[in-house]
Amino acid sequence: MKTKRIVTTVALALGLVAVGVGSASAGGFYQSTTGVTMNGTYRFESASVQHGAFHFWGTLNDTVNDGNAVKQQVRVEGYGYNTWYTGVDADRYLNQYVYDGAAVHTDLARAKVCRDRGSLLPDNCSSEKTYTR
Repeated sequence: MKTKRIVTTVALALGLVAVGVGSASAGGFYQSTTGVTMNGTYRFESASVQHGAFHFWGTLNDTVNDGNAVKQQVRVEGYGYNTWYTGVDADRYLNQYVYDGAAVHTDLARAKVCRDRGSLLPDNCSSEKTYTR
């Protein structure tokens, strides 16, 4: 009887671990427009990691070297964009978590990349991509 209870407990624990791993599977995180690309990976973390954050990592590339910086913008439900810049004519590796601190986990994120053309000219941005859990 005791052996059966231990086996059942171990099987249940392994099943919960497998469910947690499945919910945090990774996907491709790629955006581009004239002068900028982001080539990376993303995943939605489990609720125990940064409030179930949208986690992305990869390299933000300035592909034109025209004297403008480039930026990655990511937002989650109910919030504005979080923005990360490169230096002028530079690349930057990003490893970021974006989340709603009041939520158990994040279900939706939106992202785009832009060439930051200063205050007189409008930025040119990729279309916004939506990522869902």
